[in-house]
Amino acid sequence: MNQKKLFFSAFLILIGIGLIHAQDVKVDVNLDIKHSVNGVSDFGRERHITLHSSLSESDWIGEDEKMKYLLDDLDVYLGRDNGSATWKFQYSAEDPDRPNHADPDSLKTFANWYKGEYEEIITKNHTKQYESRSTEMIMGTNPHPTYPTFSYWHMCGSEWGRANGYDWIPLTVESSAEWMVDYMENFFVNTLAEKGELAPKYWEVINEPDMLLNTGAFMVSSWELLWKYHNLVAKGIKERLGDKAPLIGGMTWGLHDLASDDLTRARDVNYASAYYGNTPADEQMKALAAAAVESKYLTQTGPWTQWDVLWKGFMDEAGKNMDFYSIHIYDWPTYGADGGTIRSGGHTEAMLDLIEWYDVNQNGINKRKPLVVSEYGAVQGAWTYKPHEERYDWENLKPFNSMLMQFLERPDYIVKSMPFTPVKATWGDTDKDGNGKPDYFYHSKMLRDDDQDGNWEWSEFIKWYELWDDIKGTRVDTKSSDPDVQVDCYIDGKDVYLILNNLEDEATNINLNFFGSSLKPKSVRMKHMYLKGASDVTLDDKTQNSAPASVVLNPDATMVLKYSYDGNIAINQTSTESKFYGNSVGNNQHVPIVSGDNTFYVNGLDVPSNIEQTEAMLRITGNFYDAPDNVAGGFLTIKKLSVNGTVVKTPIDWRGTQQLRSRYFGTLEIPIPANLLQANNTITVDFQHAGEISVVNIVTWEFSKVPGRSVAGKNSAPLVNAGTDQSLAEGTTSATLSGSGSDVDGDAITYSWTKVSGAAATIANSSSASTSISGLSAGTYVFRLTASDGTLSSTDDVQISVAADSNTDVIVIEAEDLTSTSGTYNDGTVPLGVNVIANQGINYVNNGDYAVYNVTIPEDGAYEIVYYISSPIDGSTITFSTDNITTTVPNNGKWDVYTALKASKTVNFTAGNHEVTLTAGATAWAWNLDKFTLRRVGAIKSTKSTYVDIDANSPLVNESTSLSSLIVYPNPYSDGSLTIKFPKHLGSMLVKIYSITGKCVYLKEFHEESTVQINSSELKFSKGIYTIKASSSDKIFTQKLIIQ
Repeated sequence: MNQKKLFFSAFLILIGIGLIHAQDVKVDVNLDIKHSVNGVSDFGRERHITLHSSLSESDWIGEDEKMKYLLDDLDVYLGRDNGSATWKFQYSAEDPDRPNHADPDSLKTFANWYKGEYEEIITKNHTKQYESRSTEMIMGTNPHPTYPTFSYWHMCGSEWGRANGYDWIPLTVESSAEWMVDYMENFFVNTLAEKGELAPKYWEVINEPDMLLNTGAFMVSSWELLWKYHNLVAKGIKERLGDKAPLIGGMTWGLHDLASDDLTRARDVNYASAYYGNTPADEQMKALAAAAVESKYLTQTGPWTQWDVLWKGFMDEAGKNMDFYSIHIYDWPTYGADGGTIRSGGHTEAMLDLIEWYDVNQNGINKRKPLVVSEYGAVQGAWTYKPHEERYDWENLKPFNSMLMQFLERPDYIVKSMPFTPVKATWGDTDKDGNGKPDYFYHSKMLRDDDQDGNWEWSEFIKWYELWDDIKGTRVDTKSSDPDVQVDCYIDGKDVYLILNNLEDEATNINLNFFGSSLKPKSVRMKHMYLKGASDVTLDDKTQNSAPASVVLNPDATMVLKYSYDGNIAINQTSTESKFYGNSVGNNQHVPIVSGDNTFYVNGLDVPSNIEQTEAMLRITGNFYDAPDNVAGGFLTIKKLSVNGTVVKTPIDWRGTQQLRSRYFGTLEIPIPANLLQANNTITVDFQHAGEISVVNIVTWEFSKVPGRSVAGKNSAPLVNAGTDQSLAEGTTSATLSGSGSDVDGDAITYSWTKVSGAAATIANSSSASTSISGLSAGTYVFRLTASDGTLSSTDDVQISVAADSNTDVIVIEAEDLTSTSGTYNDGTVPLGVNVIANQGINYVNNGDYAVYNVTIPEDGAYEIVYYISSPIDGSTITFSTDNITTTVPNNGKWDVYTALKASKTVNFTAGNHEVTLTAGATAWAWNLDKFTLRRVGAIKSTKSTYVDIDANSPLVNESTSLSSLIVYPNPYSDGSLTIKFPKHLGSMLVKIYSITGKCVYLKEFHEESTVQINSSELKFSKGIYTIKASSSDKIFTQKLIIQ
């Protein structure tokens, strides 16, 4: 992920050329080295080039040519089917002796009839010829009506029963599980030679229950009931069918944000009551619904709830009975919408690592359950009531490509993946006005007929299958110098398939470097999928006689290069990839990042026998703060990393883009020297910013020979440490700076000390790593040590604090001793306002956050304000509300090195108690504050007498207000009228009131009035801080207003 290059961008877009990545990316391919993970090294078309469809769908009727092109010519495999079981449950007769249960005898009759019916369907559809492409089907059920959702809209019963008032719904998970066991036993056959539908390989117990529980749709359940249901189904099917049972899995959640809160509406056991009437039957349903919702997790909320409760809870309670875990992953694009989130890239890595780590931690690596990704792509609710655009297809095609590249990196773990590509999907069309005709068409379709002319045409989805149409073979070693360029390569005899995927939204020049074969290709076919303009999904396909030395990969694009040779490529070397799982970081598998060193352990690592032929990577998964990466000192950087006591240089560029939320749930992938590895490893990390860490793993690649690498010998910047921060006693005038540095390349290092902030001081020898300083006075200093190898340099800062004279009359207000706080932005940790750290200060301060303090002033006077503040952000400000004093906070490169900052002017106070407010401004993330001080520096600075005609009981913004100021009372304001007193003899005044975001919420002109009142009906604003601005013909006056 890189900061975007803005220079000339408008011009380049106009002429149709994407921005070019600032640095060329190097891709290495070792044709002779087979890359295997736990013995798996094949591409697996039947596992990944799949279609979300089944043989019995009516969508195939009349589409023989398209079906042949897709399945045969493009070599695509079926598929998935949840709808079939759904309608069969809905048409299952009720047991006359057991209300709200299906009749097992009637179900057997139904099943015997359907086996013959199925044969007729696939014969009529002309799909029987493709039965061999449906031997690894994923099947399951939808929540309605199979699960006891308690919805009257999804009644069940035989056709006769439904027509004659004998319909029913299941009321317990036991009755639903019983039906599912009977269904699996009776409706399927075990071989293609038998008459009927072939049993699925994978059975998902329930599909996306969260899309009902967590949205406006209706479903009644607790998490515990869902887990119990999974257990009942798994145990029942396995006991009944034995070795003929399919693999059973779950939880098949639709949207995964494991580090976030759960969105369920069911925080109250009686929430479902509003959906029912008041008949005796309704009252019975209300009671049953309340019992079903009851849960020990009912009111649990906050960050990490989706992991702590939903997924960890499921794995704890039902994992032992699952054969696989099933997930869905979707981007929520920002195109055509007000907001979204990107899960491709870092988020997907983090999600997969956390689920896998916990499974291995609980059950051991030999009992790790595989993963099935039965849907992935993009969804966006804002598109629902909009006409379809080809751009929507592109927003799906991007994760189809990028996520698949991530799945292919785990060939032993992700045993099945399926892009969400239903065929005609008319079930998803929207008939908004109820006239029986769709007003809006479902956006995820392989075939579209939006003009309703009866001619179904390919959507842009077909280009994904055309891009990947003939890739197969053995995986070989590849490496990219940029994590945002994903690369993979497969060899099938004489053909080499190189796949490149760009996670950046800028074009990237890629240098291609091949090793391990002297053969020259006779031709190279290049397929390049990208977006041209705003909505033109383009798949270029050309063939040339010579291999390109480099290619330009367009923004968010994917390229497949097929190199054809005269002879087979010899693959006679190996690369064995192994993952070693770190120790648990905490009870719920996430711990807060602390300032300074954070220590983690990865024990039980198999130390490679030949270090020279080994590569290694550290994977740190956590929930950080979303920001651009590839920015020195940014939120997603690491200040210092050591592996077993040795400092290791860390990158600042991570896989993928910003996730477009306040938090960045992702995995930091850090190459580390293999010679540092031990059986038991200690990892120490000093992070730039706050967050939580969940998993720390190490991956190794052991080669049978040294792989070819074009990036070998790349220079790395020196590592530098300016030493430990020091707090000195009052009167101290000198100190020692003890710095150090090292260079992983062995280059000679030069040093340079400079003073970043603080009063005058002398550095004895600025070119020595360790030196002394003199001439110190009371206050805070920051000194910076720079280490250079002649080409690259690194810096580190150290803070020296000298205590002030204890006899000085200074009022100290600790930042954490606030009386209240609020704000306008939810940063993911504190909903609104600042975060208080006991005995330390405040942090997580965003633009518009404010903190209120009570201050006791001993004597009238003008007071100097000094903040002890820290920020690595340019342009942040802090405003002292009593006189609206705004001070720019300097960027000192850190969040936790508190530097004394004197306010831009003094403030007048009278003796007594005062309420002051500190407000952050100008930047999304602002600063951390340790404390602030007030020191009397003189008499009140006033050039004119003060007003005396004010009710003594009316609180003012300032206890002493000059004639050149506005008087506003009551302030803070809660109800009644608001009085504003203007300076006299100014004529007409235009009064505006602005919110903290700069929006004008009140405007009115007053003529020749010195005192005005604004009625409460005009002040119906939300609580917060506002600014009153009064303008005459030649003067402007402002005053802060707090509304409580």
